[in-house]
Amino acid sequence: MVICGNPIIFLNGMHDAVRETARSFVDNVNCPVAEALDREGRFPAAIYEEVGSLGLFGIAFPTNRAERVATR
Repeated sequence: MVICGNPIIFLNGMHDAVRETARSFVDNVNCPVAEALDREGRFPAAIYEEVGSLGLFGIAFPTNRAERVATR
């Protein structure tokens, strides 16, 4: 990824792994059923559970912050 001509040097292999996990999930799980879910107005609870099991819900919070929020 490049911003203003300079590579973003703080991204590492972990970021690439999270990006690939999310991309693979969307391509293989979400995309095949998204149109039908929208058309039928169904909430994809099983898909949300799988997103959680992949650890993608907590990526916006550092571990110590997420633990503090979860215990409130």
